[in-house]
Amino acid sequence: MKNFPKLYAEDIYEKVKEFVSELQGYDVPVDIEAIIESLDIEIIPVASLLSEHGIEATTNGRFNKIFIDYGRYLSDKHYRRARFSLAHELGHILLHREFLDSNPYETLEEWLQILLKESDREYGILEFQANIFAGAILVPEAQLLEAVAEGKKRIEIARLFEVSEDVIKRRIHNDKKVLEAVMRIIEDRENPSS
Repeated sequence: MKNFPKLYAEDIYEKVKEFVSELQGYDVPVDIEAIIESLDIEIIPVASLLSEHGIEATTNGRFNKIFIDYGRYLSDKHYRRARFSLAHELGHILLHREFLDSNPYETLEEWLQILLKESDREYGILEFQANIFAGAILVPEAQLLEAVAEGKKRIEIARLFEVSEDVIKRRIHNDKKVLEAVMRIIEDRENPSS
């Protein structure tokens, strides 16, 4: 694969910080749809995307559209998952554009063929990077640490950010800086200084 992105988690966190520093109205819960639309990227619900193609969301080859499974997008039950999927696809657009440009596709079927040609390891790396991006943009560090300092439980934090508990867990554990800060907060709470 040409131009395969070699990004570490720390690189992605920095890219997210740079990106959100230019946004207006970046507050929790993050309005990921408004962010996407502010970039002139159209969100297009597609019937049966998940059942027919096995994917919840994808972007197009021009990076101006995100297709998302219609049923998931409009479902209250899957609302948090749909938000994550949109943030994940935005991550692909912002992190992997050069790579995707050098491996162009026009249709969903062509993109699936590109993915099928690539190794599971390389595909997994791209997905991991987009997941890191999604967690970082939906769960800003400062607000996460504030919620932890307030003694909120994981389920309460997940509700605050409108993500799953798993996203909160991964956000903390994948970011060494955040994990260390959370550990200090917990330690200070358990062993208050006199």
